[in-house]
Amino acid sequence: MKLSHMAICILGWIGGSQCFLHAESSVSQVLKMIINATSNLTVSGNPGTLTVSLNSAGVGSATDATTTYAITSNTGGNGRLKITGAISSGGNMPTNTSLTVALASTSGTSQGAQALSTSPVDLVTNLPTLVSDTGGITYTFGVTNGWTVPAQTLNRTVTLTITSSS
Repeated sequence: MKLSHMAICILGWIGGSQCFLHAESSVSQVLKMIINATSNLTVSGNPGTLTVSLNSAGVGSATDATTTYAITSNTGGNGRLKITGAISSGGNMPTNTSLTVALASTSGTSQGAQALSTSPVDLVTNLPTLVSDTGGITYTFGVTNGWTVPAQTLNRTVTLTITSSS
């Protein structure tokens, strides 16, 4: 169609009439697209009650491995991430008691069972900045020399945090 229109215009021009060609027009646009960096850490719920029965030596422990965590991050870059844990309410554990936690990981390096206090400890290290991982959480409440610890109910809140590795 363009060729025949062109031929008619050329013949018309030779014959002295004016001919206007239909020109195509185009424009370009530059788009800027951003994917915001985000990291997310969730848990499947709260663990069950950890009830310790002391043996004759005053020692006992209770374990719960019924919860999981999931981590996702698209922060990118050359760094690494880690998950830390700390007791965020209730204070440090009483003398002769301990609360440990272990996080399993297929994307990072689990640090195994770590004693918790009000100061953060590394639980999983060497996580990539682009990650989607799920792992099990194992809590252990332990009592040693239990004959010096009065019967009581302890409540603690544990906070898990994603942070950059240094």
